[in-house]
Amino acid sequence: MKKLILSSVLMLTTGCVSTAPEGLASNDSRACAQNFTHEGSLITGKLYKTNDTIQHVSKKSAFTKISKYIAMDGWHIINSDGELGMINASQTVSFGKGKTAP
Repeated sequence: MKKLILSSVLMLTTGCVSTAPEGLASNDSRACAQNFTHEGSLITGKLYKTNDTIQHVSKKSAFTKISKYIAMDGWHIINSDGELGMINASQTVSFGKGKTAP
């Protein structure tokens, strides 16, 4: 069976982000919570990442499901590459006068 490593940003961390204050370790034992990192600031922009290894899922199936989830969650997919497993998406900023956030 194939193993798949998924890397993601904010939109895929839903349900997997640590509830501990910034800088503290999460009590959540799931790999996606233990591997969760963030960097940056509100001024420079924040980048959220996590990863997990999922067994018994093909790369194509995982990519299709993630793409659908992102679109259904209100994100606009700017571009994607199924071979590389990368998705670039943005959302409209509340009160942003048309601005978007990646």
